[in-house]
Amino acid sequence: MYAFCQDMPGATLEQQEILNRHIPADALEGCLVHVVGPYDGGVRMVDVWADEESYRRFQREVLWPALDRAMSELAVVDAGAPAPFSVLEVTGSAMGAAVSA
Repeated sequence: MYAFCQDMPGATLEQQEILNRHIPADALEGCLVHVVGPYDGGVRMVDVWADEESYRRFQREVLWPALDRAMSELAVVDAGAPAPFSVLEVTGSAMGAAVSA
């Protein structure tokens, strides 16, 4: 599995929703968990993917083109690169998907 947590200082949930409108519902193949929520001063995102290649494919084929399309509607926020980490434990309903991945 491949996972990362990204803080986006200055971003809003409204901006996240604008981006989401540019991402097809079926585009998250290989994504086990996608969690987004506010924190003081920004938005935090945590993703867990079946493997890094699934995420990189989504990034190249879906996310970057969606960001290009949404840029006219978004204020630019430099959040830096996400910090990946190895998943050591998964609990909850995604556990079955993680074991079979």
